[in-house]
Amino acid sequence: MNCDQGSKESNSALVLGALNSACVDAAVTDDEIAETAITAGINTFQLISIPTAGAARHIRLEGALIQAISGHGTIYLATGYTDSLSGTSSTPTTTAGDGRLVVNIYQGGPMVYAGYSATTAYGTDDGTATAALGGTGTSLFSSFTTTASDVCLDISADTTPKLTVWGSGYKGANCKKRCTLTESNAIINKADWPSGAGIGSTGSTSTYYKTGSSASGVTATKVVTYSTTAL
Repeated sequence: MNCDQGSKESNSALVLGALNSACVDAAVTDDEIAETAITAGINTFQLISIPTAGAARHIRLEGALIQAISGHGTIYLATGYTDSLSGTSSTPTTTAGDGRLVVNIYQGGPMVYAGYSATTAYGTDDGTATAALGGTGTSLFSSFTTTASDVCLDISADTTPKLTVWGSGYKGANCKKRCTLTESNAIINKADWPSGAGIGSTGSTSTYYKTGSSASGVTATKVVTYSTTAL
C-alpha cells in the first residue's frame, strides 16, 4: 500500500468516526424497547422479548461470533413465527404468504441472508449467494467469523415488508448507534418481495433467536428489539 492510499484510508476512517460521534439517536421510551440476554443452548429456539408498544420493527443482535468446527455455524433471527416454539429445535423456514421472516448469519458463506415468502435476499455485492453456496456474489459482511459482531435490521410494517440489514463496521454503520444506519450502508435493502402476508399478520407474532445444529462454537450475547425502525 502506498502512502497516498494509506492517507486516504486514514482520512476516510476519521470522517466515519466524526459522523458516528456527531449524530444523535432519536429518543425512545421504555415501552418502545426490550432486551433479551441469550441463554439458549445449541439448536434451540429462544423467545425474544418485544416492546409493549408493538411488534419488533428493529432488531439488534449483539456479540455474534460464529466459529463452529464444522464450518457451517448459523444464527437465525426469526419473526412472525409460531408461538410456543421455545425449547424446540426445528429449522426456521418460510413459505409464500406465511408472514414469516428469517435472517440467517451463516459461517459457511460467510454472509448474511434473509428469507421471506419463499424468496431469499443475499448480503452480497451482486445479490446472489457467495461461491461457497453456488453463486457469484462477494459477501459484504463477514466479521462475525473472526470477532464478536453486531447485526441489526429494520422491518417495515407494510403488507409486503421492506427489509434493511446492517453489520457494524460496514461503511460506518454502527448497530448500537441507530442514527448511523442508512440505506447506503446497508448490506441488504429489499422491498420487492413477492406479494405475501405482512409480518405476523397470520396471527403468529413471536420473535426468536436460534442457532443451527452444527453450532458448537456459535455464540451471541443479547437481542434488543424496538417498536420503531431506524430509518
